[in-house]
Amino acid sequence: MELENLKNYGVEMNLIFQKIPQNHPMVVKEAKGTATAIIRRKLGLPKMIVMLFYLIKEKKRINEIPFPAKQSMSEETAAMLKNSFSAKAAMFCALAKVTDNIRAMEIMKEITNATAYLSAMTELPGPEDFLACGDGFTAFKDYILEMFQVSRQAGIHEYVILENTEDCLEFDITYCAIYEYMNKIAPKEACRANCYGDDILFPKLCPQLGACFKRKGNMAEGYACCNTRFERMGDMHE
Repeated sequence: MELENLKNYGVEMNLIFQKIPQNHPMVVKEAKGTATAIIRRKLGLPKMIVMLFYLIKEKKRINEIPFPAKQSMSEETAAMLKNSFSAKAAMFCALAKVTDNIRAMEIMKEITNATAYLSAMTELPGPEDFLACGDGFTAFKDYILEMFQVSRQAGIHEYVILENTEDCLEFDITYCAIYEYMNKIAPKEACRANCYGDDILFPKLCPQLGACFKRKGNMAEGYACCNTRFERMGDMHE
């Protein structure tokens, strides 16, 4: 298989995930059901009802806050990102109202643990697709590079490549529009819960390509940038 023929090649990751509700409604329905069950188990029914009341209020509050779009970002992209991440932030803030920031983050992370990988892989190439390109890790690495190049052009991220070799790709994200937005609308723990998806997706996907995912830290945790490193594990050349 040619790299350019992989599913959603050359599409920014957040834009890829926007396709999931339309293309995979049953996956979204199941994920919502899982999230509801987790929240009810963690809060109990009375607190969950109160949380839903706060959710409505938080959505209204956050909707009044503009997305901090750079000049290079289109209005369509800004609106898409605002729609997606305002909903996540509103959920976090509503949970925090009936618990606290740490417990809200833990609940959001548990939901991510249960739903993120299967949801993401509906629109990302599977490991078998990367492997069909010949060298699975190289195909994955080049796919990620193209994705972030598009992300930079869209005004979503800025990044610096630290290492790009046959066996490694490491880069620092120095600007993230989503991080800037989340900081405007929710406590810092909300962004930490949001970025947690990377810690579920990549550690599950990479080993199937003979690789591993490492991260020194991210901006949501107080690190100067969002560090990302993918390494080939051992002698895994195809």
